[in-house]
Amino acid sequence: MAMLDVKNTKLYISYGIVGCGNMSQAFFGRLFKDNKNKQRRVIMTYTPSNTRAHELADSIGGTSVKNLKYLNHTEVICLCFKPQQLKRFLTDAREIDFSGKTIVSILAGVDLKTLKEYFPNSPIIRLMPSMPVENGQGISLISHTDDVSKKVLDELELLSSKHSMVIKLEEKLFDKLTLVTSSGPAFVYYLFASFAKSLEEAGIRKDNSKEIIHKLFLGALSMIKNDKRDVEDLIADVCSFKGVTAAGIEELGRQNVSESILGAIDKGVERSRELQSEVRSDLPNLQ
Repeated sequence: MAMLDVKNTKLYISYGIVGCGNMSQAFFGRLFKDNKNKQRRVIMTYTPSNTRAHELADSIGGTSVKNLKYLNHTEVICLCFKPQQLKRFLTDAREIDFSGKTIVSILAGVDLKTLKEYFPNSPIIRLMPSMPVENGQGISLISHTDDVSKKVLDELELLSSKHSMVIKLEEKLFDKLTLVTSSGPAFVYYLFASFAKSLEEAGIRKDNSKEIIHKLFLGALSMIKNDKRDVEDLIADVCSFKGVTAAGIEELGRQNVSESILGAIDKGVERSRELQSEVRSDLPNLQ
């Protein structure tokens, strides 16, 4: 590993990343990819087992640490674990002085109010990226408390915008948009798999089916992007009176597919609110 120029790194905000699962690997792996060779900033990663922390640190020119106390040397601490693990983190992180450190949270369902109660002297940013950020096609949602510094917020937005669409929004909309932008890729994959399965059942090889449906999705998305008309007009263009496409669209209507998708989003929002209640009831009493 190349020697770190400590004087030079002071020009850049330092980060501590707690939790290095799939989303953390995708988001921060993309955000700090250039740091691997240039090593311009201090980045520390932590997981209890250290395995995935080491993996992420190695990919972004960071350092994996085995004790949370080392995060005292960072300016921004990113909470990237499951929301149910917040209680354990608060216990394990007692040696960290959070005063003045910005907390960036990607904990699903945990709102700014709850985070502020347990980190009262820290500015809080709630962030929710989507997995396609790994390929530079993500969407990142941002909501924050009023005390977040312009320097930290501007840098996070700038770094995120290189690999995703950044949407700053009121927190009351956060859970709903999370289900569309962050959970949404899984719903799209589900539809993709259904189309591919229909070809496989017709005897087409799995790899060929995937290639065909991939082109189908790309073609349809290109029409949505480049045609200024409403999507309903594009559907009408493909449907001829009493034709095969019209028959298929009518069946989708009979099966209430649109309502099922809306129901899936609502169910996810409901689960987000349940998580919020579960996390709050599990956290230690502050009094």
